[in-house]
Amino acid sequence: MKKKIYVIDDDWSVISYMEVLLSCYGYSVNGSTSVDELFDDIEKIAPDLIFVDLILRQTTGYEVLRRIRAHPKSHSVPVILYTGSKIDSEIKSKGLSLGADDFLTKPLDQQELKAKLERIFQRREDENKDKEFIRNMMRGYISKDILKVLMDRKDKPALSGEKREVTVLFSDIREFTKYAEKIPPAEVVSMLNDYLKMMTAIIVKCDGVIDKFMGDAILVFWNAPFNQTNHELKAARCALEMLSALQKYNIEREKKGLEIFSSIGIGLNTGPVVAGIIGSEKKMEYTLIGDTVNTAARLQSIARNKIYASESTAKKIRNFCKVEPLGKMKFKGKEEETEVFELLGMLW
Repeated sequence: MKKKIYVIDDDWSVISYMEVLLSCYGYSVNGSTSVDELFDDIEKIAPDLIFVDLILRQTTGYEVLRRIRAHPKSHSVPVILYTGSKIDSEIKSKGLSLGADDFLTKPLDQQELKAKLERIFQRREDENKDKEFIRNMMRGYISKDILKVLMDRKDKPALSGEKREVTVLFSDIREFTKYAEKIPPAEVVSMLNDYLKMMTAIIVKCDGVIDKFMGDAILVFWNAPFNQTNHELKAARCALEMLSALQKYNIEREKKGLEIFSSIGIGLNTGPVVAGIIGSEKKMEYTLIGDTVNTAARLQSIARNKIYASESTAKKIRNFCKVEPLGKMKFKGKEEETEVFELLGMLW
């Protein structure tokens, strides 16, 4: 199936040129001079890559890129910014901070264009293979023989232990013990399984890796063992969808006169960890070790139907999300106070 490329530019002659050129390389091309039409077409066409002119009459390529990254259907779609001026360090820095994948200068060098597209699509294909590999690996128990095969695969991510920067999401149902005390055990298990199934679907959709379920608690992470662009934003979107899903879930259960999980707490934190396979020959798991995980757990512990993020996460998502500073808080086991922010929603 042909890869679908979308071009947003004020000049129809540029769009027509790109259509002719890219079709020669085997791509399907659509384009528009309207930013609003771009987002309508994102819903209909689902492009595999988007070209955005940096200088537009009604807005800027940066603003379009920001909206692409905030849109649920395009937040992970590769974007190439292009411009007729020299691409200096300032343009690259701002573009990369907003999630640009690459840059090109007009007039376009055809060989450079072709090479960049091939590189981006190959990287995306490799990432998808890695994701599928890791997800399959994490299902249930792993025998010694299977583990050896996995560890011997040289074309896969390092699993034996490496330092990585990740974004961690920790969620927990508030006052879960009271449900276990007043509801029959079978009903508690059924209710919890429904809840975990619902949350798992959201996490997988948002490209998260489930580390483990700990009773009613869920530990999720992004950017390990494979690289993920905009992992902080993916985690933020996931947290917001989890909170919204619980509210809808409770409304439906209340209509039926059933018990509800009245609230959950969610904590987000970005920072360094050691990631790798931990365990014995009988039971192995890929997990994270480090204070980054502990801080996410502390943040969720004080949240009630809210999402609390650390400063390191808030800084990365504030161009896309509404975050409100709550000040510094002291957590048990930590010498220094932690700057806490509440994630309130997406800006678009």
